[in-house]
Amino acid sequence: MGEAVGREGSGRSLGSLVEEAALALDPRLRPGPEALERFEAHAALIARWSARVRLVGDPSVEALAVRHFVDSLTVCLVMDPPEGTQAIDVGSGAGFPGLVLAAVWPQVHFRLYEVDQRKAAFLNAAVAGLELKERVRVVGRGLEGDPAAEGIEAADLILSRAVRGPERLLGWLSPYRRPGGRIVGMLGPAFAGAEDLAGEEEAANLRRVASWSGELPGEAGQRTVVVWGD
Repeated sequence: MGEAVGREGSGRSLGSLVEEAALALDPRLRPGPEALERFEAHAALIARWSARVRLVGDPSVEALAVRHFVDSLTVCLVMDPPEGTQAIDVGSGAGFPGLVLAAVWPQVHFRLYEVDQRKAAFLNAAVAGLELKERVRVVGRGLEGDPAAEGIEAADLILSRAVRGPERLLGWLSPYRRPGGRIVGMLGPAFAGAEDLAGEEEAANLRRVASWSGELPGEAGQRTVVVWGD
């Protein structure tokens, strides 16, 4: 599957840092050995590609572990999708949260949408290297808000991390949601609360069905995860 990522700074592997930080954040976050192995291989690919493609702001092991891998895992605190779920990760970038969740949710099939062709090339290499080709497909384009015209099949679960402001999120992504499906927004410190989105929720005919908010370990910032549905 690939080599473990380098042991720099703290001298510890990414897998051990992710495991420790995830448990510190919430005892329910317990990625298994196979998932941790994939995280290591994923991080090694990021390190190798970072010389030619800017995938993340800080590619150090410590930053990747908390700001990207553990951050992506926070979605697991608000849902556990059923077998056969079809998911879309919008603006997948370096594979966060899509590839991280694919490692811990073997029951879910993912489509990773990424408009930047260099990042899409990285994602294709990562999907192959992480041995996820049976469940994960990369689509080198963005979403324009009209799935029928774009020929895009709707999904049971739509994930968005750091893509567009929350005030435009639901109107943009709702057309890609199957009836009964869920939209998950991973929102940053600028998100003040549910009252900010009341009008957006009403316009999209959605309601908030679950949420989690907390500080990531190591002063990595605040994350709020909101799930919308019928």
